Amino acid sequence: LADLKERTSYVSQQLSSVVSAAEQNLKQMLSGVENLRVMSQVLKSIDKVTETEENTNPSQKPDPKNNNS
Repeated sequence: LADLKERTSYVSQQLSSVVSAAEQNLKQMLSGVENLRVMSQVLKSIDKVTETEENTNPSQKPDPKNNNS
């Protein structure tokens, strides 16, 4: 019976260590996911700014092939 208690105590400690490591890994992964979300939003914003600048840039030269200007 003492041997069984010793083994279960050892397994319990090992499981606790594994759970702690897994929890830390999950937290790091979630942090990475959040970083990717932020980068995605930044890139989306850059696209919008670039489109706006292209549409409102007064220094754009008229196309010489187009005589409508």
